[in-house]
Amino acid sequence: MEKLWKVGNFNFITEEEYNAGIRDLQRIKRCMGLYNLNTPENASTMYEALRLRPDFFETVIGEQFLHKLVTIVVTADVDKQRKLLDHNREYAEVLQFIQNDAVPFQERYKEVLSLNDTDDLQTVKQQKKKGLFPILKGFVRGF
Repeated sequence: MEKLWKVGNFNFITEEEYNAGIRDLQRIKRCMGLYNLNTPENASTMYEALRLRPDFFETVIGEQFLHKLVTIVVTADVDKQRKLLDHNREYAEVLQFIQNDAVPFQERYKEVLSLNDTDDLQTVKQQKKKGLFPILKGFVRGF
């Protein structure tokens, strides 16, 4: 039976691969010591820097670390997009409500909107009795 060299959850067949895995682990610890890589901004910056140096990591340990950085960035971006989508849905619902409500409002208040300052008080009182002034109550107080 062959001897397996182990670094964390990773098994290596040769001592050379094992030593490369140890070097990758040390590089990862240095990277994590420099930045809080749990934030998407820092993870993205680190990933971009490491992407420019494809020879920085030697083993699957480094590849898994890069995958973790990508996962942090993508998850944060998906959450951000989801929040934006939810906000846009709410905004669209409000616009739809306003649009749906605008037509009946225009019809109902057509007569009120056509009144001007010279209309006599009697006409305004009749409009109020028809229920055309609920929104304008403050303006017709005392009638």
